[in-house]
Amino acid sequence: MARRTKKIKRSLPKSATVKSAEDWKIFSGTSFKLTKSKKTSGEKNFRFNLSLIILMAVLEISLFMLLLTLISAQTAQGDSSQPLSSAPAVSGAKKMIKPVSQTLSDPSLDFQLTVPAQLGEWLYKTGDIKSLVDDNLSDQYLQIFIPTGDKKNSRNFNEMTASILTIKKFTADEWKKLEKGCQNDNTLFCDSAGTKIAEKNGLVYAYNKISNCPSGMGSKCALADKIVSGFQLK
Repeated sequence: MARRTKKIKRSLPKSATVKSAEDWKIFSGTSFKLTKSKKTSGEKNFRFNLSLIILMAVLEISLFMLLLTLISAQTAQGDSSQPLSSAPAVSGAKKMIKPVSQTLSDPSLDFQLTVPAQLGEWLYKTGDIKSLVDDNLSDQYLQIFIPTGDKKNSRNFNEMTASILTIKKFTADEWKKLEKGCQNDNTLFCDSAGTKIAEKNGLVYAYNKISNCPSGMGSKCALADKIVSGFQLK
């Protein structure tokens, strides 16, 4: 036969003061057994809340690491949809070039440049970007960068350097379409086309100079014209 649990009831003494809901339960006749069960439930809730906090912290850290990875990947790959006047971010940039050799003659390029010694330290990047007028074509480009000295502790290449010159190579047909679009006030085509340097074997070479030179770097940005004057086809 199941044993009955005799509940102990107490009337509220006149001098008693109810300070909390728990006090009221005890004075109003709630059994001590029920009160113990409440405590056990509170311990379970505490453990659950602690586990939830830890899980959320782990998820936030994982999300943060994923975000850093995506940002790094985007910086490395660049944005192929950008016009060539604002060529993609550097990926696999060449090491910093010292003013010992002022001739830029990359094996992947069919031209070379002479860089003035006044430019100091510089580096460059070569790559390809999708054509604005023909989805089946990619245009080769070269960018020359100078260190700005800003945000030295930053890992963002675009914050530490400035691209003072971009040279691009188009087919003759591309160039005609870009020129026509520019004449029709298509500023995107104008910016992408730039200024023609040379034309040979159905290919057109053009350049864009930096438009917003960093403060204090005006003399180096101005050297872009001298670099262009040293352009030679191989």
